[in-house]
Amino acid sequence: MITRKSFNTALDLLIKDDHPHNIAGFVSLDYRLSPYPSHPTSPSSPDDNSRNVQHPEHLNDVLGALSFLGSNAGEEVGLKNGGSTHLPDTSSITAGRYVLCGHSCGATLAMQATAILSAGHGSIRSPVALSGMEGIYDIAALVATHTHPAYREFVTAAFGQNEKTWVTASQLVGKLEKWRGNVLLVQSSSDELVDMEQTESLIEKLVVQGFTRTSSTSTGNQGKQVSKMVIDCLHDEVWEKGTELAKAIRVVTDKAWISPAMH
Repeated sequence: MITRKSFNTALDLLIKDDHPHNIAGFVSLDYRLSPYPSHPTSPSSPDDNSRNVQHPEHLNDVLGALSFLGSNAGEEVGLKNGGSTHLPDTSSITAGRYVLCGHSCGATLAMQATAILSAGHGSIRSPVALSGMEGIYDIAALVATHTHPAYREFVTAAFGQNEKTWVTASQLVGKLEKWRGNVLLVQSSSDELVDMEQTESLIEKLVVQGFTRTSSTSTGNQGKQVSKMVIDCLHDEVWEKGTELAKAIRVVTDKAWISPAMH
């Protein structure tokens, strides 16, 4: 199962990199999951509160985590086990000087969180850039394209049976007309679970909202740019190998747009 610790492989590659790529630090977030009782190796239990939530609770967890990090920067905070830990200086999150990255459902949540924060909701600013890797951006289209019952099963577990909720959640993904940052969308040509059309349809949405489509290798950095990077690996190999994830983080941080007012 993918958790915050799955980031460690890519993290090791980034830490060993000779070039800083404008990166001051990394934070990997967990959020509660929806029920998955038929999971082949780790089925969820009805008694497990961390695996029995529906939309928008996953999104609320992400927003809550960002707010927590921003408001408790550099402070001693309590842990559930009764202990405590000292947080590093994460005040850049409050100031909006951070990049939000997500894979698969995490990419969905990164887009949704940015839409909410850019509309002025929440105690922190929206990120300066986004990276969505093999993301799900149109939930109804995903279910319609893939006839295997597992797709409908996991979507209804996360969003319920009402397909209007699927549409509303998908609309929030691309609602970035007020946001001025850059977007890097990464999709594998060998992804066996999520199709390239998910990425292409989101790019079209963003272009309508004033984004300029550019190459992922372009050097311009004026804000409101969207680019696509095509990789070649299976869906979960992004985490397992870490190479493409590290590459995407390097690209998006190099292209992260900081407005003059935020310097």
